[in-house]
Amino acid sequence: MALLVLLLTAVAPRLGAGGSRTEALSAVRTVVSALRATRNAALGAGDGARLVFDVETHTLLVPGERRARTLPKDLQIALLTASSELGSDGIGAVRFFPDGSSTGARVRLQGRAGAWIVDVNWLTGAIASRELTAAEAAAEDQVQVAWGQVASE
Repeated sequence: MALLVLLLTAVAPRLGAGGSRTEALSAVRTVVSALRATRNAALGAGDGARLVFDVETHTLLVPGERRARTLPKDLQIALLTASSELGSDGIGAVRFFPDGSSTGARVRLQGRAGAWIVDVNWLTGAIASRELTAAEAAAEDQVQVAWGQVASE
């Protein structure tokens, strides 16, 4: 399965607002929670389920939930996902299958307080998050440049 980089970025700077470490960690927990809820929906229903990211509006659409989950507007969001899950206008998704496996993905959240990644294992559907060191964040930026994808600031 071919993976395609979808660098979805949306940054709306808010002078003097947000950007705290606590706010960024809360956003990471929101993404992890949304991914787990989507995986559980796929397992429970015996059918596939998709978590849809809209980075233009900084929202996540979890199957079965009436309201979108919102991420802080001052975070930069990048999504690496399967080409089959790419949409247009800043839309991308992560699909989970009835056996718990997934299309796989990496979500990167970056703000003034640091950078974090959330990985979804394609084989098991396992979800893991961690904070990037400054060197790791710089290395990931170089990989994106090497792939011809650059985030707008």
